[in-house]
Amino acid sequence: MDETQRDRFREAVERKNQEALQRRHEQAAAVSAEAHEEQLIANDEAADTPDPRSKSTGHGKKTADKWNQ
Repeated sequence: MDETQRDRFREAVERKNQEALQRRHEQAAAVSAEAHEEQLIANDEAADTPDPRSKSTGHGKKTADKWNQ
């Protein structure tokens, strides 16, 4: 193998390593974005869930006007 071939081979290996590194970063960012989106969805669902301890929609203090209706 002469010097020209060796240099081309070395450049090709470096290019492949850079491409692999770039793909790893992109995949890590995609996984992170998916996890963040799933967490937002889970938080949104938790906000819509009613409190199981409340007995009815009238849970809490009532004024006399509302009681007499």
